[in-house]
Amino acid sequence: MCSFPLVSVIIPNYNHADFLRQRIESVLKQTYSNFEVFLLDDGSTDGSLEILNQYEEYPRVKAVISNGKNTGSVFRQWVKGINLATGKYLWIAESDDFAHETFLEETVKLAEEHDNAGLVFTDSFNIDEHGNVKGKVSERHTLISSIEQEFYWFDDHTKVPDYFIDNMLILNASSVLFDLKKLRERVDLEQLEQYKNTGDQFAYIALYLKHKMIYLNRPLNYRRIHGRNTTALNFENGIIYKERIDIINYFFSALMKFPASKQAFNNYLRQNFLKVTDFGLFQEIEKLLNRFYKAGYLSFQKYLLLKLYTLITRIAPKQHPYKFRYKIKKVLRNK
Repeated sequence: MCSFPLVSVIIPNYNHADFLRQRIESVLKQTYSNFEVFLLDDGSTDGSLEILNQYEEYPRVKAVISNGKNTGSVFRQWVKGINLATGKYLWIAESDDFAHETFLEETVKLAEEHDNAGLVFTDSFNIDEHGNVKGKVSERHTLISSIEQEFYWFDDHTKVPDYFIDNMLILNASSVLFDLKKLRERVDLEQLEQYKNTGDQFAYIALYLKHKMIYLNRPLNYRRIHGRNTTALNFENGIIYKERIDIINYFFSALMKFPASKQAFNNYLRQNFLKVTDFGLFQEIEKLLNRFYKAGYLSFQKYLLLKLYTLITRIAPKQHPYKFRYKIKKVLRNK
């Protein structure tokens, strides 16, 4: 057996006291045993820290670390955990989810057999806040619903725009086992800290541009969907729209060389342009439109109309005619 833990497990928590024990127990009761655990709290106010402190003396728990004040970003906790981790692999086990007892046993086995993979991810059960199962992620996930193999290689790097711009291949970070060395080499940790919601998407793109991914076709993760879910809140306040633009801009030079980018970026505009302008993200979308046009992804007419709509919305957000908005919808639908 290794003299050091092969897997480092990070449990970043903020105000998930209702789910915390189930999450921690599901980690400590894994059938695979060569791991260490870091319990991180981001200034919770709901009694979470009291729960975390009860696990401080458990053999595999290396530390309970609490911020006195909430940082506002789980990805700052990710980076803290990445820097603390000593294992070969990293599991970021989000505090409102939980896992099947063989999650580590099965993902570590695959990762060890395929050293060129940047990550292994599993299928998940969707559950509500009471733990009721609402079906598997794969049942409604167009990118993986047709996969019948026990495990599947994602190794076509030209598909990055399909998998992580036009779609989201990995819907839950708790379902992922990262290769820690590759994660540290490929992901800009300073940039990762800046995100509040889409840091996982940022990390997946950075890894998949250089490394393969393995999908384990077994629901070994339980993905909790509830009213306090950060993603749902960030759709409501517009943060997720801004951060997705930031990600496209960050990776644009790398992505523009792939044939799939044109369709993926046009689909992105069709689905998000009006929402982005409604949230007043004018500088962000104008920068993106300029880059899309220069790269040949937009016709001159479409580019001008979208720029004009952005300008009018910026100057008089409540005064532009409804017919103009309807026209923009039609323009966005056209390829």
